[in-house]
Amino acid sequence: MKGTGNLLKKVALSLLLFCIMTSCENKRDINGDLDGMWQMTVWKDANNNTIKDKNGRIFYNIQLKLIQFRDFNDPGVNSSYVHAYFRHSPDSLIIFNPANYGSGERIPITDLMKYGVPADGKFHIDALDDRNMVLSSKEGTLYFRKY
Repeated sequence: MKGTGNLLKKVALSLLLFCIMTSCENKRDINGDLDGMWQMTVWKDANNNTIKDKNGRIFYNIQLKLIQFRDFNDPGVNSSYVHAYFRHSPDSLIIFNPANYGSGERIPITDLMKYGVPADGKFHIDALDDRNMVLSSKEGTLYFRKY
């Protein structure tokens, strides 16, 4: 009888540890190479003219199902940022439901155009690896480096 109680405790502890480990695992790196902090290095319009370069200081931070946008050269955004939800597949990134962080106030998707996001929120992923990302739309192409 005494051995059965110990075995039951070991099984219960093993199940608990398994549940804890798998619940944390599900929240880590669900987007592959897309997850992380990205600095925009070049933003080109549809005619291949440079709109901004790395001195534009625009950053995307991607984690779980949220994407954060920040422009460190915009004095109105230095203390806050905008975030949105996104969906992605191997060749697309779709941004939707943007809001101001902190207040949670919803904003139109067109407010994200200052970060290079097209008016419809849809990007094609031209390239993506653990160091570089290239997003394109009919409005232009964005180049990023992971930092």
